[in-house]
Amino acid sequence: MTTQKPALELAEAPPLRQWQQEAQQRVIKAAQGKKKSFSISACPSSGKTKFTTSTVKKLMDFHGYTRVVVVVPSDEIRHQWSQAFNAEGLDVPTVTGSKELWSVNGEHGIASSYQTLSSSPDAARVDNKTILVTDECHHGSVSQDSVWGETVLALGAKSGFVLPLSGTMWSTSGADIPFVDSSRTYEYSYHQGVADGVVAPAVIQRIPGKTTMKFAGESRVVSSSLDYNTEELNSKVLSKLLDDQEFVFSLVDAGVESLQRIRENDCPDAGGLIVCKTIALAHVVHKHLKDRGISSIVSTSVCDVDSKELKKYREDDSILFAVGVKKMVEGWDAPRCSVGVWLTNISTELFWWQTISRCTRVHRTTEGEIQPALWYTPKSLFTDLNHTEETWLDPEVYNEARAKLPIVSLPEVVHDIDWGPLEPVFKANAKYAAPAPNFSGEFKVLGRIFSPCLKDYTNDFGTY
Repeated sequence: MTTQKPALELAEAPPLRQWQQEAQQRVIKAAQGKKKSFSISACPSSGKTKFTTSTVKKLMDFHGYTRVVVVVPSDEIRHQWSQAFNAEGLDVPTVTGSKELWSVNGEHGIASSYQTLSSSPDAARVDNKTILVTDECHHGSVSQDSVWGETVLALGAKSGFVLPLSGTMWSTSGADIPFVDSSRTYEYSYHQGVADGVVAPAVIQRIPGKTTMKFAGESRVVSSSLDYNTEELNSKVLSKLLDDQEFVFSLVDAGVESLQRIRENDCPDAGGLIVCKTIALAHVVHKHLKDRGISSIVSTSVCDVDSKELKKYREDDSILFAVGVKKMVEGWDAPRCSVGVWLTNISTELFWWQTISRCTRVHRTTEGEIQPALWYTPKSLFTDLNHTEETWLDPEVYNEARAKLPIVSLPEVVHDIDWGPLEPVFKANAKYAAPAPNFSGEFKVLGRIFSPCLKDYTNDFGTY
């Protein structure tokens, strides 16, 4: 398989933003000082790609580097990087598969995935005049049996300079990320991005509900607004809630109504994103939208057909929603996304930031103002995430953004779910559990009340 070199399309580049200029100066200073690496931790949608292509070109033009190898988590992102370097006048073709690693070699480097390079790292042809860019570098974290992490370490050791990038500069597993040193990291937060007008403020509308669950055969009513403060417990609660079609459709319909009103009054080309927990649910939601006469695409894999669907959504403003699963939330770019609907039971902080940021690229209204982003989520997302808007934005900024949005208020939704015995779940989480002070039938996980319905439950701490 051969890869055609794209014609280089040079155009006058817009000036770098202030944070990009500051970060570029820090990177060049580190390279001049013979430092091995310098990392960039900048909020999603803030312009890391533009910063990187500009910085790499300067390092090549004035500081002796001759080649760049960009490592990315997915094929979709790989193409975006190749096009971005192309705009800077650098020939950096994409490489798919280990065979192409040996046959494809751009004049200035290659863009490939962690998976492809891990199959044959020597084929990347890295030397001491090569800049290694690790995009979404947390994917290359070093842990047991981490092939990607070992590949980054091997390539970085041979390269002249390593530039790790991420909007979420940490690993969910807590493992070390190669070539990331806090003393050589430039940080640009979401809070700063909103203040500078670089990213849009995001407002989270959480939909409450009550669930009748059977614990070991006995029915108890549990509010979905309670806090389930371990990832395992929270995922189980969300999964059960998202099995309820009425609840799912209530969130989807709220997203539809808000998006339609935004398109009518503020941004005629605004779009929406719906992230589902399973492929099956994505198709159910897609059919629900179709039955309502709402135009949408569904993308649930990394195949060419689905990539074409995403491209269609980006380019056709008449399509209101893109519906998909987890793979859509990182590196995929659709600036017109203004409304999101969260229908997945993944609740890690890393995934939260990646997902929310799909709608935070700056998109302007007909009057030239930044359109705030709006997300509808189940209220049972755990506390640390539920209350992020109180810390990621100044209250005045958050309230101003909220006032501009056509938010749909939904009544509490009631569910009937047979969960079954919870004992195995709590046994697995016993290390987090402790009796509540002045106990009155409450159970605590990570120091917060889990549920008032679990009295007389026996765990490793005794019977309450």
